[in-house]
Amino acid sequence: MSGHNNVNIVVEGCCHGEFSRIYDEIENRKMPCDLLIVCGDLQTFRNELDMKCTSIPPKYQQLGTFHEYYSGTRIAPFLTVVIGGNHESSNYLQELDYGGWLAPNIFYLGAAGVINFRHLRIAGISGIYKAHDYHKGHFEKMPYDNRMLKSAYHVRHFDMFRLAQIKGGIDIMISHDWPAGIEQHGNLEHLLKVKKHFKEDVRKGELGSKPGWDLLMEMKPKYWFSGHLHVRFDATISHECPASTTNAFHYTKENNNKINENEIVLDINSCEEKCKTSKVNSNEIDLDIDSDNNDTPVIISNSNEIDLTLAFDSEDSKPVASGLTNKNEIDLDISDSDEESNVTPTQSIVELRNKSTGTRFLALDKCLPRRKFLEAISIPVPLDSSEPSRKSDKLYYDPEWLAITRVLNNYYSDQYRPTPLPTRPLEQVALDTDIQKEKKWVEQNIVAKNLLEIPDNFVHTAPIVEDMTDRVKPDNYPLQYDNPQTVEFCKLIKIQNKQKSKIKCNANK
Repeated sequence: MSGHNNVNIVVEGCCHGEFSRIYDEIENRKMPCDLLIVCGDLQTFRNELDMKCTSIPPKYQQLGTFHEYYSGTRIAPFLTVVIGGNHESSNYLQELDYGGWLAPNIFYLGAAGVINFRHLRIAGISGIYKAHDYHKGHFEKMPYDNRMLKSAYHVRHFDMFRLAQIKGGIDIMISHDWPAGIEQHGNLEHLLKVKKHFKEDVRKGELGSKPGWDLLMEMKPKYWFSGHLHVRFDATISHECPASTTNAFHYTKENNNKINENEIVLDINSCEEKCKTSKVNSNEIDLDIDSDNNDTPVIISNSNEIDLTLAFDSEDSKPVASGLTNKNEIDLDISDSDEESNVTPTQSIVELRNKSTGTRFLALDKCLPRRKFLEAISIPVPLDSSEPSRKSDKLYYDPEWLAITRVLNNYYSDQYRPTPLPTRPLEQVALDTDIQKEKKWVEQNIVAKNLLEIPDNFVHTAPIVEDMTDRVKPDNYPLQYDNPQTVEFCKLIKIQNKQKSKIKCNANK
């Protein structure tokens, strides 16, 4: 008879360089934490020069506390998984485009990535959506000009397309900006009371990322966590309505006459009443200096809410259907439906991947006093008896993602124009065949050789703060480094390191 354990996950909205405050808050509140997930705006400044590679007005730039974890002065007390947002040291994140350790115990998922932790499949996409950059290559090279400072953190179709190839189901998806139209599936009235300036964007259908919504419909994860808009908001998205036969990331006949030959019509045709979508967000929102501090709890009443046994708990709520309680959970402001769940307490999230019909969405605030920026959930997973070699405190590469990376790496473009992706029907059939072939390669060369565990191979590339006293000058600019973690990863799965072409040998004077 198989048993189950609970994975205690703490989710944080926007970090804004406040790593120490976040860790201290978790410890002060005595929140059980096996894994911390941070939804972007990391501001991973290793030293003062990194601040030249961020899109933050100079008067608001602060070094923050990340440099202490980078230098080793402090060690992250909890295993931490992060994605990038729209206020980042883009030069550092670019070094680890395939993913890697930003500091000991702080793992970055890359531009897009999938990893495993205790039977959970965790996926992420970094950046925010901007329509005019979506179908471009990753052309940004240092030194960045003013336009590149922004485009460096804009989501690309290439990365969304890679995630859309996942077939095995995802438990947790992380993004910085919200999927478009998600506000229609939660307490919109309360959201607009808290964030009055959202009203016009909601009215015009311009709040959120349209490709993000399409990915949600394609991937159907159990959870989707976001930040960016600096407010706590939750919603439940039903997937019971009939699925469209058209893949939103693939070729459609209607788009054949577009000016941009690589532009894809995103036309998921879901039930309009249950699965509302909205237009893309053409106006990037910079909320870095948001001063709204309204903390009114979000109370949601949703007759269609689906109990996945992974429901968010409120501090004073009754135990959820799975029978799990956590007296240390905080800032959990919604009560689940009183209807009895059809899911038995022994069912794990793995067993629910292909059975449940909903996604639970949660967005959180930025790290400031009296803000709702932290939330704890407890997720049941199977005991590790079937995989005794896996360690409970380690991250693991995802075999399917490695196969997808091997197939699609050659489509990566470091130029302004993208490499055309295999989106037409016959191309997609061939792509699926190639991915299946590469899955066998991964099984034989990675899984069978016990190489899935992500190595603790963090190394310093840029100088630490203490070594920068003579190098921070007005005319100095940070170098782009060939990160050994990226080199090692590409060597492991035998792909070309696409970041190497961006390395500049210009030395600071």
